[in-house]
Amino acid sequence: MIGTSPAEYFFMRICILFLHNIAPISALYCIQLLLAQFFHLPTYVEIIPYPIQIWLTAEAIFFTAVFVPVKYALDRSPIYHRRDNVKDFIRWAFFTPGYVQERDQQNEGEVETYVTEIEKLTGRELPPGRMDVKSLGQLLNEAGGSHRSLLWYTCIFVVDTMMYCKMLYSGFHFHRNSLSRFFTVFPFRPPTILTTYRSPARHLTYWHRRHTSRTRLPVLFIHGIGVGLYPYTSFLRDLDKELERGATDDNEVGIIALEIMPISSRITHPALEKDVMIHEIMEIIRYHGWSRFVLVSHSYGSIIAANLLKSDQSAPLIGPMVFIDPVSFLLHLPDVAYNFIARRPARANEYQLWYFGSKDIGVAHALARRFSWVDNIIWKEDLRIKGDNNQEEDRNVTVVLSGKDLIVDAETVGQYLMAGVAVGDPVTGTGQPLTVELGPGLMGTIYDGTQRPLEAILYLIRSIYIPRGIDVPALNREKVWNFKPGNFKIGDYIAGGDIWGSVFENNLLDDYKIMLPPRARGRITRIVGPFSYTIIEKLLAVEFDGNEIVYSMMHIWPRVLDALFPCAQGGTVYIPGADVIIYVGCGERGNEMAEVLMEFPQLSINIGGRTEPIMKRTCLIANTSNMPVAACEVSIYTGITISEYFRDQGKNVTLLADSTSCWAEALRSKLASFYERAGRVVAIGRAERNGSLSIIGVVSPPGGDFSDPVTSCTLGIVQVFWGLDKTLAQRKHFPSVNVSLSYTSIYDDLKQFVQLVGKTALNDHEKIILDVASLVEEDFLQQNAYSSYDQFCPLWKTEYLMKGFMDFYGESQAIISQGYSWAKVKGFSADTWSALRNMKFETPDDEDIVSAKYNNILHTMLDNFASFLASAADTEGRARSSKC
Repeated sequence: MIGTSPAEYFFMRICILFLHNIAPISALYCIQLLLAQFFHLPTYVEIIPYPIQIWLTAEAIFFTAVFVPVKYALDRSPIYHRRDNVKDFIRWAFFTPGYVQERDQQNEGEVETYVTEIEKLTGRELPPGRMDVKSLGQLLNEAGGSHRSLLWYTCIFVVDTMMYCKMLYSGFHFHRNSLSRFFTVFPFRPPTILTTYRSPARHLTYWHRRHTSRTRLPVLFIHGIGVGLYPYTSFLRDLDKELERGATDDNEVGIIALEIMPISSRITHPALEKDVMIHEIMEIIRYHGWSRFVLVSHSYGSIIAANLLKSDQSAPLIGPMVFIDPVSFLLHLPDVAYNFIARRPARANEYQLWYFGSKDIGVAHALARRFSWVDNIIWKEDLRIKGDNNQEEDRNVTVVLSGKDLIVDAETVGQYLMAGVAVGDPVTGTGQPLTVELGPGLMGTIYDGTQRPLEAILYLIRSIYIPRGIDVPALNREKVWNFKPGNFKIGDYIAGGDIWGSVFENNLLDDYKIMLPPRARGRITRIVGPFSYTIIEKLLAVEFDGNEIVYSMMHIWPRVLDALFPCAQGGTVYIPGADVIIYVGCGERGNEMAEVLMEFPQLSINIGGRTEPIMKRTCLIANTSNMPVAACEVSIYTGITISEYFRDQGKNVTLLADSTSCWAEALRSKLASFYERAGRVVAIGRAERNGSLSIIGVVSPPGGDFSDPVTSCTLGIVQVFWGLDKTLAQRKHFPSVNVSLSYTSIYDDLKQFVQLVGKTALNDHEKIILDVASLVEEDFLQQNAYSSYDQFCPLWKTEYLMKGFMDFYGESQAIISQGYSWAKVKGFSADTWSALRNMKFETPDDEDIVSAKYNNILHTMLDNFASFLASAADTEGRARSSKC
């Protein structure tokens, strides 16, 4: 299989361009030759070598007389389905299995809407009724397929002859069809007519090795799309050697290797219908007297294996099964259908599979006319077998996944098959701590506490509930990112934290930095150039102490054993100014989390004059209260690890954990060390950069009791504590921060005293505290997030507001200390009081203009206090003079 490097990409494109244009060049040569003969024009044939002239003529004849007629026959007008067939497919693909049988009338209107929309998109009205097809076994589009030159089929002939010799040398015998079918396969196969073995099937040919083992089952092998059995000759030859390691006798394991010619780059009969294929395979099995066999399939061969597995005729004979890179699992996923039908190649390996695989006329016809999504899919339940007591038992199944077919995501299939743990299953430790996947694709994703992407799981299982044990890759392995290398070259030394590349994730994270894992170091031996890559492709090689380690854009890192810095009790907190927002819902009720997950994707922000979805800088981690406590704990570790990853890129990160109470209850002995992760840091690695991590913890003590151990411990540790009050929330005071609980007990004592004896009983110093506290509560702590002036508050505006309130408080206390009453001070400073209350209504768009207004208010306030003292002193002086 070819790789994905730029050199391989250009090589593959040149090969395809050459092979694809042989026919047009040959046609032009013949046309020019004919015109020259009829009109006595110069031919310029002399400059073309004679062998090439013969070859070009043969190519033109082959294209006109052989390829075009066969392609036309395979590419006949498509069959258009009837309306009920399309409805059946929609029910199967988008609704639960029970709905397909029950035909719930409640949703029939929705299905009808989809069918009507399909008619609009295709521009064709579907006729009523139902045809004798299942689902969309025959697709609406044409079969397709691109030209294959005579040169290509000559190469296939050479490969086929080499395969024939290698299989004979390995002890296999070829079973051919009737000699009358010799000309039904092109390129022709002269060596095959030498065999005396006949196939009992009409269409299928195969290679057979006699089964003599008394302790092991024979093997039926079905190959995938390509050039036939040639790539598998070594595998089939050595298969018995591998089996002999555990054998108890010296006899051979029998093998039948089927030849599926329509998917082997041959011009031959169309792919067989499912029932015909099963019938002919069973004819071969019975001919050799097999009562039970091991079924081994590779790639597209797993489709035929799926049909055998579901057939009552063949299923009882199938013993253990081996799937090598199967394409029959998870066919219901949208990405798989797209990869099969509509994906356009972008890299070298994709072009190889596209041109030499799916665009072959036989393969294209098989996919377009013989591919039924319903019949070809394999579910885990299909792998079970009925035992002697008619009870289902597990079948011995081995699945080998490498992902080279680029159709079905190998990791997703593996996690689907391994989902769920039963009593008695072996459990083996990995030797690694809990880890988080870090790399491009984190933003805009919704995870659960163990970093499983919830949207991907929804597509996978099509249920509102997550089954136990299911696991899906945290980051998309298929998405391609435009990678730009950093300022490193081969031979440079690199260490953990160094930035060796970047990608564009979205408009808000247009310079997503790719860093070397913290503990890595060494000398660069290979680094790729700018191109499009997935997060799992190896782009960097580093050598250290004689060992070379390769790195991709993604790496894993242990979930940190430190967590949160609780600042608020109950409710949520909005912190402006962050580059990245990480929200961890750990322990909230399911309906509250659902509300968050529904509302967040609808929010937007205005940055640089353009409106962007807030999810472009947000990562959501959702763990509801009905999930295990261990999962709740892990969710906080996941969130803090992702936060520190972006902090190390030089971003300003805000982490909001809602709520940490259940987690902290079990771990409060370690709270102090956990809370100290917040702060501003200088990231490790070259290219010095500063990042910050602001952690907002939400503590929900039972019954609002602030003497709760978690709350008490938190209050003794954190530097900031915001207490939210239910009474304030009921009065529509948002954020409902209770300043008496959050900052001081004096205000609470004063309120209690006022309630007992009245405000008039307070001295002037206490009256100032009470009134200024009211000013702070109403005009500083109360914030309207839906207004343009208050939706965010930069640090400089916060500083001016606090300075204004504190300067007013200080000047007032100073005047009262000189013997003046608070009533008199409040009377002459009414304009200043009003100006202070209106400071919050300034929209902080232009710092210079707004700062000038604030400075004017502060200077005016100080001048007023100074004028009052001067006027009061002058009045007192005149009073003393008059007395004298």
